Amino acid sequence: MISHNSPWFTEEEEQAVVDVLRSGWVAKGSKVSELESLFARYINNGKGTAVAVSSGSAALYLALKSLNLRKVSKVIVPTYACSALLNAVSLADCEPVVLDIEHDSLNIRYNLIKQAVQEDKIGAIIAVHTFGMPADIQRIKSLGVPVIEDCAQALGSKINNKPVGSFGDISIFSFYASKMINSGSGGLVYSENASYISAITDYINFDGVEDYIPRFNFDYNDILAAVAIEQFKKLDHYVTIRKRIADKYRAVGLEKGFVEFKTELSDCDQNYYRFVLNGSKDEIDKLRNYFANNDICTVIPIEQYELLHRYLKLENERYPVAENIVETSLSLPIFPRLVCDGSIERIVSVFENY
Repeated sequence: MISHNSPWFTEEEEQAVVDVLRSGWVAKGSKVSELESLFARYINNGKGTAVAVSSGSAALYLALKSLNLRKVSKVIVPTYACSALLNAVSLADCEPVVLDIEHDSLNIRYNLIKQAVQEDKIGAIIAVHTFGMPADIQRIKSLGVPVIEDCAQALGSKINNKPVGSFGDISIFSFYASKMINSGSGGLVYSENASYISAITDYINFDGVEDYIPRFNFDYNDILAAVAIEQFKKLDHYVTIRKRIADKYRAVGLEKGFVEFKTELSDCDQNYYRFVLNGSKDEIDKLRNYFANNDICTVIPIEQYELLHRYLKLENERYPVAENIVETSLSLPIFPRLVCDGSIERIVSVFENY
């Protein structure tokens, strides 16, 4: 069975881990600092500060906490997103305002954000670059509400040749096993606002401080950072491979009557974290079963029960696009390691014979 996703580690990652183990320093140290510096330079030429943390979920929570929102402040989130958003909003004592998405890009709908900001007091907006497809982050930011740019799936994507993560007031990344670069787990927060960064570092530096306020250990460590550094060096290569795979899928998909979801922005470059096809429910079901019968794993990117408005038991009628997308979308394998053993040729061949 060809899996839907799989990490790609080589001798570089192995040696990097061995070097850390032999150094005798495995906690947060020089490797974490090196990774943070690499990210700060990559995102905006070192103008801001990056803080590596234990997970992307921790990064979201810390981003919200750094904004110093009052209790029960309202935070806009898209319904078509990971439940980590709801978890972070809840832990930060905030109230989620869940909105529907655009059909083509699967990103949060700008007009609904604008309406919510005009009608209510919104403390922050979490703008997700869904599956690496850049959202219209500059227009969202123009509404004057603090924007957390969720780049968990979007590392390597760009808008106007600038990396995503450089547009929001604060941005977050994930190094989970299925992400663009991975160290098994981990995340990172980036901002050019020194007060946000100061609030985050104060909160996670829980030990050896003179004053006591509740803090928490969200530290990353040098073992994982060593892996992430080697993965980060390969980011451009990974993006190039994903684009080549996407080109192959696109050509066959169009021939078979399927449409690719894509960002509405003209001047952007997406990383192809996912390649998601759109078709009728019947055709998507048939295609998924066809791939499964040929030992190829495809997935519905977000199941209906995972929509955030369903978790909160909100009215389904308010989210027609998301409700439709979960029944009419299918994600094909697109991870870089597919090119190592002929798997991509097999997938394309199977797809061509559909």
